[in-house]
Amino acid sequence: MEEHQVIVVGAGPSGAACARALCKAGIDVLIIEKEKLPRHKICSGILFGQTQILLDRYFGGLPPQEVYCTPREMPAEHIHEWNRDRGFLNYVWETGKDGQEFPLVYLNIWRSRFDRWLVQQSGAQVRESCSARSLTQDGTGLRLSVF
Repeated sequence: MEEHQVIVVGAGPSGAACARALCKAGIDVLIIEKEKLPRHKICSGILFGQTQILLDRYFGGLPPQEVYCTPREMPAEHIHEWNRDRGFLNYVWETGKDGQEFPLVYLNIWRSRFDRWLVQQSGAQVRESCSARSLTQDGTGLRLSVF
């Protein structure tokens, strides 16, 4: 039986970010993920300007080259939304906040590779191909059964 201070269920961006913050605070973290990383995902994703700033601040930089797909960069002015009354309009994804402006060139990433990179950067231990089955109270802690 293993003991950890925190177990994060799910190795997506939120789980990896949570694990990263906890590990940086000196907490022993285990991430469990039902799939084998990199998980099969058919989609790409966009790292908007604010996300790029947050990755730099909390993960120490942007992902390595192998995480990006083609085209790597997507200028904000190339992204539009459809309005049935007015046709295509520039879509405003982000606006400045607290006096800070964000990059207007977004980065196109493979979600499967990005998720794996985030988990690797988190500092947490990872168990793949397993899932949480039951949670019970055990003395002063909790016992999580993982299969």
